[in-house]
Amino acid sequence: MRHWIISAILALAGFAGPALAQNSAGPVGGQGSADPALEVLDVTYYLSKNADVRETYGNNQLWAHHHWLTQGIRECRQPSRDFSLLDYLARYPDLTAAFGNDCTAAMQHWLTYGKKEGRSAAPNPQRQYSLGMQYGGGVIFYLDASGNHGLIAAPRDTYDNQSSSRSKTYWLDVKDCPVSFEKFYCVERLMVRTKATATGIGAGANNTEIILKAQGRRARAAILARTSRHGGFSDWFLPSIDELAELFKRRALVGGLDTPTQVGQFTSNARYCTSSEVNLSESWSYLFTNQEPDGGYPAPHPKIALCSVRVIRAF
Repeated sequence: MRHWIISAILALAGFAGPALAQNSAGPVGGQGSADPALEVLDVTYYLSKNADVRETYGNNQLWAHHHWLTQGIRECRQPSRDFSLLDYLARYPDLTAAFGNDCTAAMQHWLTYGKKEGRSAAPNPQRQYSLGMQYGGGVIFYLDASGNHGLIAAPRDTYDNQSSSRSKTYWLDVKDCPVSFEKFYCVERLMVRTKATATGIGAGANNTEIILKAQGRRARAAILARTSRHGGFSDWFLPSIDELAELFKRRALVGGLDTPTQVGQFTSNARYCTSSEVNLSESWSYLFTNQEPDGGYPAPHPKIALCSVRVIRAF
């Protein structure tokens, strides 16, 4: 959860993000805007490389400015053919150590220090992958500092045909407990501490295995992940809470690959399952909302309550 801490530090330091007013033509911005992050933006390039922005705003340059400042930086999108925040982070070990792949922090560092120090944010021609790229059965939503390894999200939610709500499932399946006063005692007996408590990037796959071993056939969400075959791959898993937080941050890149009906965009205002356990009766979930720019948030969720599933895999 390091990126939340860094974001708080940046806010305290005075980096509150772009301040844009809005008029009938769009947000007040452009080359005359006080926000220095616009100096790296080539609107023509940005619109040509981001179909979702183009489909939403057409060729409106002011709205393209607005998107870059409020979403594009946070999502590590490339603003021009000559500037890449991901490659800026990957090129310098001290930045990687300090910020990971937090592109908001990278943008502020370049503006405050990197530009004066002559640091390069030029794209690395050797990098094979990019955020939003269709690859390995889904869409890349996270890249590590090398730019050659990361995480892929399935293109749609995974449904559970055994659930009362096909679009959701349970972390712990107790549906065969009697619907009576005895149900409480039945559920209580089935609750176990799985010890799948890891929360960080890279923890989801191991968490999923731990859950399967601890809960067996009752681990519905973990079973759905392990039996998923998106793109012919069989190594899908439930994301940890930090991995799901990264996925929420890049949801626009993952949810709009083709059309909503074909791809299955993230369910609005839904809680998504993670593989990170909180305690005996709860696991971490992440609430996905349509509020911009940071509407989602993590929260404990009863293991026996319904949640949506978006599986991921590593490469």
